[in-house]
Formats: sequence, C-alpha cells, structure tokens
Amino acid sequence: MVALKGLSDWAPGPILLFGDLMLDRYTWGCVDRISPEAPVPVLHVEREEERAGGAGNVALNLVSLGARVYMAGRVGDDVEGLRLLQVLGEGGVDTSAVVKDASPTPVKQRLLAQGQQLVRIDRELTIGLGVDCFEELKRRVEPLLSQVSLIVLSDYAKGALTPELVRWITQQGRRHGVRVVIDPKGVHWDHYRGAALIKPNWGEAKRALHGRVEGIQAIGEQLLEQLEVEALAITRAQDGVSLFLKEGRRVDYPALVREVKDVTGAGDTVLAVMGAALASGASYEWATHLGNLAGGIAVEHVGCHRITLEELAMALGRSDWRSKVVDRANVPLLGRLLRDRQVVLVVVREETGLRPWTQFHALTHEAHHRVVAVVPPDSHADTLCELCACLRHVHFVVRHGDLNLVREQLNPRWVFDGEPASPLTNKRPFSH
Repeated sequence: MVALKGLSDWAPGPILLFGDLMLDRYTWGCVDRISPEAPVPVLHVEREEERAGGAGNVALNLVSLGARVYMAGRVGDDVEGLRLLQVLGEGGVDTSAVVKDASPTPVKQRLLAQGQQLVRIDRELTIGLGVDCFEELKRRVEPLLSQVSLIVLSDYAKGALTPELVRWITQQGRRHGVRVVIDPKGVHWDHYRGAALIKPNWGEAKRALHGRVEGIQAIGEQLLEQLEVEALAITRAQDGVSLFLKEGRRVDYPALVREVKDVTGAGDTVLAVMGAALASGASYEWATHLGNLAGGIAVEHVGCHRITLEELAMALGRSDWRSKVVDRANVPLLGRLLRDRQVVLVVVREETGLRPWTQFHALTHEAHHRVVAVVPPDSHADTLCELCACLRHVHFVVRHGDLNLVREQLNPRWVFDGEPASPLTNKRPFSH
C-alpha cells in the first residue's frame, strides 16, 4: 500500500524564485482557407489570452502546488511589464522583489489554429542587468533570505540572471543554509558552481562540455564533479530523466507520456514540481520522480499548464497501480485533492459478488469524474484492493470500514453500494 506516497507530507516551505520574466500571448483561432495574397493560412481569431512565461510560469506552478513564492527578477517599464506583474499578482505570487529597468519586457506571441501552433513571434532585446538594478534587487531580496526554505533559479538567458547575480545568490544560499536549485542556460556554467541541484536538458548538458565528453554517463559524472553540486538531473525528452548523485549513483526515470500536444513550458513544470518537493523535505530521488511525471502531464496540454497535486496523484496511479491505494489516514488528503471533481464511490465487498465490477464498466467516464472504490477491511481486502487498483477506470482505492466517514470526507455525487446500477445519466440507483 503506497497511500499517496510522498504527497501526504506535501507542505512546501516558502520559495525564493529568481529568473527571466516574459509575457506569453496566445491567439487562438481556426484556419479554413489559404490567403490569396500569399501561400499562407488565414487565421480567424476566436480568442486571445495573456499568461506569465519563463520564470513566471515556474512561479505560478509553484503556487498551484501550495508554495508561497517570492518572485525576484525584472520587467521593463512598459505596458507589458505592468500586465505581467498583474498576471503574477492575480496568481498569488509575491512580486515585491521584481524591479523595473530600461530593458523591454520580453513578449512571445503564439498563433494557434485547431490547437496547433502556426507561428511564434518574439519581441525581446537581451540586455544584462544594470548595476543600479542589481543593487536594488539585492536590497529587496536580502530580507527574504532568512524566510525561505529553497532558492530556485530559472535562467532563460534573457539577461536578468547575470553571472555576478548568480554567484551572489549561491553565496547567500550557503550563508543562510538554503539550497539553490538551477535550471541553466548557455554554454558557460562556472557561475553555477556550488548550487545544490542543476537541471539541464540533454542538449544543454552536452553543449556545456563543448563536445569534450560523449555519452550520458560520462557527461553526467563530469558535470557533477566540475560544478561541485549535490545532484544533477538531466531531462532527456522521450528518454525521461537521469539523476546523478554525489555518491556516484545514477537513477533513470523513464518518460511516461500518453500524448504529446505541446512541449511549451514542460521544463518549467518539471522545475516547479522538483522545487516544491524539495521544499517539502523530499529526497532528490523522489523529487525527480515527481518532476518526471509532471513533465509528462505538461506536454499533454497546449501552452503552459499549471499542474495540480491531484494530477500528480493520478499520474502516480498510472505509473504504479499501488499508488492508487489510499489508507485510512490519507482519506482527508484525497478529499482535498478531489474537492473540485465529481466523485463516484463504488463499494466493493466480497459478499456482493460481481455486481460492483460490472458497475465500473457501466459508468459514464468523463474528464471531471473520479471513480473511487471503497473496500471495507475483511479477510480478502488486500486482494480486492489490488483488483480494483488494476482497473483503468478506477482512479483511487480507499480501504476503510466507515462508509459514512468516507462519504463525509470525499463528498461524492453518486454512491453505489451493492444494488444494480445504470450509467451516470440515470442517477436513481445511486444515493446522493
């Protein structure tokens, strides 16, 4: 029994996030003809949306995962910068450590038709952080260093994270006993030395060694030693994630993706989940496992996706059926994870025979429904839990003897307890 392993103790401490902030604009529409002016599609605009991109996407993911986030970085003194701060503030991010300077706010505009990206338009001017902004940023950040449990750097090479600033951050992290986690960029990584964890992708890891070393094992070992970090997590797209630890261990996590729709922001999601897990006291191994699952979830959505703990719990169940089984102590947590879902309870008892099993297939399985099997403890409870957990349409299995208490904590819309029932379109067989 896994019992929401790793999520029952999920309580991330405050996180200080440094990084390159940018505004993402999405223009959604449909294409049904080619322009008579040139051989290009004509996009009929249906809606437009603005989101926080870059480090802002990391910040919103961290908030979605329950962390208090102090955002440190810069925006331009322009309309886009004001809008970006507004989006972050509405998302629950503390932006008191974000400074304004003369560099314009980077904007990435994506045009999409039928869910597919047609073109991306970038408006940006890469300028390093000025001396005055550097000093102002340090002044705003210093009071926060004693309050946070983790420092995260999201480097997009847009100029906000200069080598001098990164060195200052890592020094301050060591001084205050706070680990620093970095998502790097570029090919010169000397200023990242001394961080706790660095999370490059495969291409970045290879370029950082300038082709001197080949093969994942050799590259991982070389970077781990050269950068003097505790852990190195290399994301490898369809090959998953490879984690290297100081004691010489390597752990590989296979990719678990059902359908790739868009890779935008997937690295941000991995970084946010790993950061929130570490801020909750998780090991590097468990944080990487959750981050790998989160990356698989992110690419199943178009655009930057804000991940939730419920999605992580569901992904754990898909990766290992034992992770669907929830013990008595964690039923309240399951109730919190499913508070925005329509829950269906199916009680499975030995004496009811096959009726519950046929019920699972009679249900109308929709995206907002969560099917929870409840197995009262008896002589065959372990076997029944395993059988229920192996069913694709069962999202969670609760082993509990008090059905009324389970109903109170999960607040189901439908309950089936032994009587024949039809799909959810016919609600009469269910108690409400």
